[in-house]
Amino acid sequence: MYKKLFLFFLFLNFYLIVNAQLVEISPGSGPLVCNVNNTIVQVTINTDNYPNESKWYLIDQTGNGFISSSLNMNSSNSQVTWLFCVPSTNCYSFVITDSYGDGICCNSGNGSYFVNFNGVQVVNGGSFNFIEETCNLGSCVQNCQITIPSNVISEGESCGIDSNHGCDENWSISNFTIQSANNCAWGYANSWTGSWIPIPCGPEFYPDLFITMTKNSNFYYYSGYYADTWYPNSFSMYAGVSTAPLEIALKGLYSEPYAIGQTNIYEFSVGDDDGGFIQDLGWNSNDFLGSYTLPNTLNAGVNTITTSTGDAVVDFTVQSPQAIFTPLTNSSLIHGTFWAENNKRDTDWYEFSFSDSVIVSVNSISETPFHIVLKDANSSCINSITLDSSFANGCDSISIQQILPPGSYWIVAFSAKYSCLSCLESIDYLLNVSWNPINPIILGCTDSTMFNYNPNANLDDSSCIPVIYGCTDINSLNFNSLANTDDGSCIPILYGCTDPLAVNYNPGANINNGSCLFLGCTDSLASNYNIYASIDDSSCIYNIYGCTDSLASNFNFLANIDDNSCIFLGCTDSTMFNYNPNANLDDSSCIPFVYGCTNMNSLNFNSLANTDDGSCIPVLYGCTDFLAVNFNPGANTDDGSCLYLGCTDILAINYDPQASIDDSSCIYCVYGCMDSNSINFNPLATCDDNSCTVDFFGCTDSLAINYNSLANIDDGSCFYNNSGCMDSTAINYDPFATFDDGSCQYASSTICTEPVPSGLFVNEIVHDRAKINWNNMNSSVCFVDQYRIKYREIGTNTWNQKNMGSPLGSCTWPCNKVDKLILNLLPSTSYEYQIRAWYCGGGNSSWSVLDTFSTLIYCPNIGNLAVTTPTSTKATFTWDDSNGQY
Repeated sequence: MYKKLFLFFLFLNFYLIVNAQLVEISPGSGPLVCNVNNTIVQVTINTDNYPNESKWYLIDQTGNGFISSSLNMNSSNSQVTWLFCVPSTNCYSFVITDSYGDGICCNSGNGSYFVNFNGVQVVNGGSFNFIEETCNLGSCVQNCQITIPSNVISEGESCGIDSNHGCDENWSISNFTIQSANNCAWGYANSWTGSWIPIPCGPEFYPDLFITMTKNSNFYYYSGYYADTWYPNSFSMYAGVSTAPLEIALKGLYSEPYAIGQTNIYEFSVGDDDGGFIQDLGWNSNDFLGSYTLPNTLNAGVNTITTSTGDAVVDFTVQSPQAIFTPLTNSSLIHGTFWAENNKRDTDWYEFSFSDSVIVSVNSISETPFHIVLKDANSSCINSITLDSSFANGCDSISIQQILPPGSYWIVAFSAKYSCLSCLESIDYLLNVSWNPINPIILGCTDSTMFNYNPNANLDDSSCIPVIYGCTDINSLNFNSLANTDDGSCIPILYGCTDPLAVNYNPGANINNGSCLFLGCTDSLASNYNIYASIDDSSCIYNIYGCTDSLASNFNFLANIDDNSCIFLGCTDSTMFNYNPNANLDDSSCIPFVYGCTNMNSLNFNSLANTDDGSCIPVLYGCTDFLAVNFNPGANTDDGSCLYLGCTDILAINYDPQASIDDSSCIYCVYGCMDSNSINFNPLATCDDNSCTVDFFGCTDSLAINYNSLANIDDGSCFYNNSGCMDSTAINYDPFATFDDGSCQYASSTICTEPVPSGLFVNEIVHDRAKINWNNMNSSVCFVDQYRIKYREIGTNTWNQKNMGSPLGSCTWPCNKVDKLILNLLPSTSYEYQIRAWYCGGGNSSWSVLDTFSTLIYCPNIGNLAVTTPTSTKATFTWDDSNGQY
């Protein structure tokens, strides 16, 4: 239940306008920031040719007022935006009006409008007639339902027809009549000839007279015109049309939006239409015959005025408001309905009266937020006095109780909404009004919870005093002069010394009686003399002058009074780096200024500098090598990040160990002879394998005695070694021998002739080894003790030797060795060799004829040797030529 005394609803409208912070946005305006629990609303109007016809409203549907704004001709065909904050918990409707009745699109321009709540568009439009409304914006609650009893009395008003509007009706003008005009003001004479031909003052003969009106300088009304007519011209508001009177709002009504202090100024003008619209009040080519401003107080009936220019006399008929009320009897229970559309709401006025003083009770409930207002009807509508008013949300009740003297009174009931309540919704309310005579009246406090409650009073006189608990004993320590009810908290007064620092402190005392005694120095000559001490405690300290600053070089720790004798050592030269303004004795510690970079993180940090001269160069890390691909010309400190292009494959012949980015330039070995003078020159080879062969003539037949392994061109010089015994007397004479090899044996001989080893040849030659072979030189008379082979590279002087049958002189059994494998030879190298034999008995043969052989080119070992065992009796070996071809 709500009860609000003398709450004038129209004040709420003004309150919302003030607190909404309505801001018209201009280019460059900053953002609007709303308080907590508020919503930012943006209204944007794209105006048409006549923006002064337009006005918009944002109305709180729960009765907390409205925001509105008009436009003027300066903003035609442009965009105007307003920003403001409203409570986010309320429900709103948006209404836009056009006084000419053609909306803002699309007869006179392409206007439009948009409304955003918190950045989200909720309303848009532009094409309408006089008014367009959008309902239920924001946080809206559905209308509730109430139960209508069977014994109610109907208000007797059809929905949509405000027949009991009471004082909620405007003055109106029902007719304009142009009685006369100064014809020459726009080109006509003052009289007519008998043939009804005008005597001209100018070129125009046929006037098209009209009336136009503004409200607060904005377009409000245009009558249209009578073509080719002469005065008097009478307009029943519109030329040639019978229409409703034109309303003139001189005061605020409950039925339409209004704010306290709002005034309306109406002005009408007379003109002759010569082309062009008149809505912009610029008159264009039309003739202006003067204007007239309506007074704040109108007189009913026909009023005659002369326009401001004196060029026209006009009659206008004024109709006064008609106050219509629904009468009430005591204990009436009324069932009524609320409706509100297009910024116009239904107000229901009820009238009742009595001849004695009574207590009036008004109780009401509605299906939508609503107001109940109690008014004194003993004055006119213009001077009516509001006695009480109250507001409630839907399905909440209102209760008003007043003691009223004899007379007549009005009750006004209306919804909180100006729009969005259609007749189809059938919004019901109940109103119960009753009154009872007062006999007798006993004034007093009727609230039983108050201190001065009067159980005999039947009319509260607002004298109630709340109960205030406390100590009411004036002799107590905590006496409360405001208390009217003792709560037993009184504390008795105990006198004594209450200072805990005193030697006679009494912890039980609550009132100090001035008896406190304090220890301290009582000698006024002492530096610590205590004026509050009453008992001397021998603590007096007497003045000792000296330097009391512990930072001074002559600090006197015994001194208690400084005599300004302190000496401070330091640099007293103000031109020095360490100048000390507090020093009064120079200690030769002055340090001259050394300018330089003092930032140890800088490139040119100077450890000797004590004063920075702004020369510091910041360290910029990067690659400082201009040959690198990421060379940084701005860097002054190399951070090792330089990147170089090149071949990064260590197997390539042009491998670059400094390269960090491979540039696909790697070149790999193609082995072969790179000597273009050799017979086996390979033009594709990139790596020489020492296989080059030059033209070398000689015997190329390895079976020949003079076979030359180095020869690659046979010169026909070969002769063959049919060696043997050429002595025909020897038992082993060989008639086919062409070379005596000293092997002759004689039948009767028992002496070994120490023959030279014969049958020499070399086989199993590879790149690092070769096997030398010879005949077995043992016979019936010769026993070989040891063979010795010597060999060397052709062209060198040092021989290498290999012995077979060591040690020499063993002769236990003959040496039957007929070959020797020579290891650790060099690839592609020519060698020469000889062999001799030692025989048992101490003799030895001579060295054999010098012979030669050549090793092959380098033969690499196999690579990646691996073995697998697919079965228990089988093994598979695999390898590759990753170390080179072989």
